[in-house]
Amino acid sequence: MISKKIIFLLLLSGNLFSIFSNEVSDKRFNLTGSVRFRSFSQSRDISIGRVTPNFPVIDFPSHYEYLAAQNNALVQTELQTRAKGQPSTLSKKRESNQFFDSRILLNLEFNTSQYFDGVVGVQVGDVVFGGRGLNPALKNNTDPYLIGPGSGGELGQGGGTNLQMNLMYLNFRLRQYNFYMRTGIQLFSSIQGRVLFSACAGVFMNKDFKQERFSLEGGWIRARERTLADIDSNGFNDRNNQNVNIFFYKLKVYRMTNLKNELYSYYSKDNDVTDTLREIGDLFWHGLFNEFTMKNYSIIVHGVYNHGRVSAINPLKDSENNLLYEKRNYYSISGALYDIQFTYFYNNNINFNLIGVGTTGRPGVDKDGVPGAYKNGGYRTLAPGFAVSNIALDFTGGYALFNATNMSGLNEIGGFVNVIAFGAFQLTFGYYQLYASRTPRLSVNRDFNSLFGNNSSPYIGDEYNLNFRWSILSDFQIIFRSGHFNAGRGYKAITDQSLGTYAREAFLSAEYRF
Repeated sequence: MISKKIIFLLLLSGNLFSIFSNEVSDKRFNLTGSVRFRSFSQSRDISIGRVTPNFPVIDFPSHYEYLAAQNNALVQTELQTRAKGQPSTLSKKRESNQFFDSRILLNLEFNTSQYFDGVVGVQVGDVVFGGRGLNPALKNNTDPYLIGPGSGGELGQGGGTNLQMNLMYLNFRLRQYNFYMRTGIQLFSSIQGRVLFSACAGVFMNKDFKQERFSLEGGWIRARERTLADIDSNGFNDRNNQNVNIFFYKLKVYRMTNLKNELYSYYSKDNDVTDTLREIGDLFWHGLFNEFTMKNYSIIVHGVYNHGRVSAINPLKDSENNLLYEKRNYYSISGALYDIQFTYFYNNNINFNLIGVGTTGRPGVDKDGVPGAYKNGGYRTLAPGFAVSNIALDFTGGYALFNATNMSGLNEIGGFVNVIAFGAFQLTFGYYQLYASRTPRLSVNRDFNSLFGNNSSPYIGDEYNLNFRWSILSDFQIIFRSGHFNAGRGYKAITDQSLGTYAREAFLSAEYRF
């Protein structure tokens, strides 16, 4: 009798332990994220982007007399300041920056049932050590000491508003039908980020046809909302349908194990006329991605066709830069992007890579002051997020000579080698050259033009990269990235500068993931 009771108690305790252990292991909430500390060292003597006006010069003699008078006034002010023993009012067109920053990502994942799960993710920073907080008196918030969404960190000063929502979405899953839908703020991305890579608010849907070995994706993004505004405070919203909507679909085919195909399209309908600095209109991107892999090599052939019709403000100004009239011009867009990559795997620790990414069109400004991207096969971007090299064509941070707003007429080709040593240390060497599809024009340049004996060129510059990644622990890694860019005549023609030759950057970051 006693033995039966003991057996019964053992069985009962075992069942209770099993139930308890299942409840503990079945986590309804999970907190993940990362903490990053980073140090920067940057130097350059070239401008990052054009700083001179891009309207045509009507009267060159009077214009250069005006510039000479401005320079003479600066010299006189400097002489008077130095005579009083005060610091100089002038600075060299050269910089050397060293600073530190940090940021933290926090993602709260929740799983409430077999049908629903979601994520809420926030980011604090980037916060510069000793940096200034966001000054509401600044209209454009271009303070060079402000990094990230309202930085903060200066001694004795209140921190800026540096908290932003990265993710906030809910997943609805029907696993028996291989279907799921995600709605909210989430990361939307085209393949390799060539067309789109950004956190946006919208709806994403996926249906997987496993037996037929393909899947369908599609969705809608509300990229901008400006309809809710009552400017004259009369109780009625004054801006109806001032918004930007993006629609997309993707067809992914995986019938062969070593061949990956993807066909996709994006459509952007921009009705927001409240910001006169932006273009509005309808634009389409149609892409075809193909990746073929074998034992020792991999080949990627990727193309995007961009077309549509947009309008943009082309202000009419006189010779003294006075605004006469804001004229809206309409442009028909028909451009393309190519993306070709080849990888050879020498062994498990060494691989060699060749890459070429470029677009049609002409970079810089045309002779009438209109950006060359609007003419002659110009390519317009949606919101890409990728990097070919660390400085020249880089949308990920640090120096960026060309960013996502306009990469029309740029072609970057190069190669890099990855070396994995000791299993946890990866070293990367890279060399790249940047060219223009069409030679940049000098017609609207003030400094770098034919009057001073300067000539344009399709050669924009070349770049050297050295990176390494050291995974010290499974959840802790150190990353170093560096680059040196040499500016060619093409870059000086685009940015209208005759002086300067280089841009350099290096950063070292430590990141802990949890």
